[in-house]
Amino acid sequence: MNASRCRAAFCVSGAGRIARAAIEQADALGIEPVLLAGEDRAAADLEAFCAAHAVPFVRLPRDRALLDRTLVEALRAAQPDLICLTFDKLLPREIVELWPGRILNLHMGLLPATAGLNPLRRTIESGARFGGATVHEVTAGVDSGPLGASVEVPVLPGDTPGTLGARVFPPAVQLLLDAIARYARDCRYHRSE
Repeated sequence: MNASRCRAAFCVSGAGRIARAAIEQADALGIEPVLLAGEDRAAADLEAFCAAHAVPFVRLPRDRALLDRTLVEALRAAQPDLICLTFDKLLPREIVELWPGRILNLHMGLLPATAGLNPLRRTIESGARFGGATVHEVTAGVDSGPLGASVEVPVLPGDTPGTLGARVFPPAVQLLLDAIARYARDCRYHRSE
């Protein structure tokens, strides 16, 4: 364990590509990855990836009440300074209360206009000229926490959620990695005070 690094946990629903990038770039970001929690439908190889990088992994059960309990227990045990989400589930209120101001979410839409589910589809259906992604702090409300940073890409004629998402994803990865690095610098600064 490296006491000078920001202890970071990740919660993912899909392939976990951003969490993997953060774990692989942990030294450059100034973090110590202490947990990766994957939803039941998250990529099958996440456990092997975490084992190869010496990061504890927990596969979350499908049952919602059991998922909440498992996630709370895993995070309490890991004691992260920062929790990073690319997660399709709302966090249990207990987690939001235990880590106020220390949970970052990557939302694949421009907030506040696309708060909630299916932001890419809703961006296209709204006729918006731009889509994008937003990093924000998690609070008790859905996608309502303080905004950190965002990135915009144009919505093109004939776009689908898949094509728009494919253009949004690369800059969104960097957006979240940059936010993690900024948080890690602040975390080290506050520890040294």
